[in-house]
Amino acid sequence: MKSYWAVLAVWVATAPTWAAISIHQRAPLAAAAGGSSSFYPAGYERHLAESFTLNQTADLSAVRFWGGVGGAFPVDPGAFTVRLWKSDGVSDNGIAGAPGTLIFQQETLVTSARFASQLAPGGSTRYDIDLGTTLRLNAGERYWFSVAGRVESSLSFEWSWHDSADVSGDWAGYNIFSANSWFVIESTNIFGAGRAFELFAIPSPGTLGVLAFVGLCARRRGR
Repeated sequence: MKSYWAVLAVWVATAPTWAAISIHQRAPLAAAAGGSSSFYPAGYERHLAESFTLNQTADLSAVRFWGGVGGAFPVDPGAFTVRLWKSDGVSDNGIAGAPGTLIFQQETLVTSARFASQLAPGGSTRYDIDLGTTLRLNAGERYWFSVAGRVESSLSFEWSWHDSADVSGDWAGYNIFSANSWFVIESTNIFGAGRAFELFAIPSPGTLGVLAFVGLCARRRGR
């Protein structure tokens, strides 16, 4: 019984209070030393995107990512825009499977009740956003997750999405000047290992049933 409650305590502590289970994770580098600019001041836009696939169909409800501010006069973003794309496009360098159809877009102010941030090891900041809705993501289909911070109207300010420790071989891309223009690179090459993020979903009735069953078994063993 004690082991069950220990596992449950870890699960509750690591997942956002408004999300249930982690369905995809790419942890940040331990030192959080690296990152790539992903920001949108007025008149200029740079959105990075990272592709992923899920082993099971899930209802996405929240996202987590890591990053930090930089530039001549660092200023924390006033908001973040999260986007998700279906992988049905072709990039500028001819790579099929690039971001194609935009299926979700949301700007969340940092003052919103659905937004939370906290300092993380290595000079990084962890950001959590409750989407306030759910988005069905199908198993085996490739999607792209994009996030950018809104900063002042000057290239002296920027927000960088930090690198991931996970070298998965997925593709990374970017979009510049607000155009749907993507140049795709492989995350295992000199450009880095991709971006750090985590996705959360509302658990299915089957998942809740498994958790309840595990708890019942643990209680019986403790008697």
